[in-house]
Amino acid sequence: MGWTWDVIGCYTLDRQDTPLRGVQVSNKRDLTILERKLKTVSSLDELYGFANRRKVLGLQDGEFADRVAPRWTEDERRLILARKYELEKLCGMKR
Repeated sequence: MGWTWDVIGCYTLDRQDTPLRGVQVSNKRDLTILERKLKTVSSLDELYGFANRRKVLGLQDGEFADRVAPRWTEDERRLILARKYELEKLCGMKR
């Protein structure tokens, strides 16, 4: 199940990605999709917004939040942190 922006400006469920730039909504998520997305992240601020999307979007815990922005798995968290360290290294920042 995914979301698509329709002609009248509403999100509708009909595909396998969310409005959050193509991140798949599924219990069985493919890490290569997340890896490709993370490669497009070019700043720590962008990464923060993506990694903490539930907080940034103001979603409270619940069924709706879990459908729109599921919690990250441990493997996904590891990939996000690895990208954070890469960006910090590129910017000359310390961890």
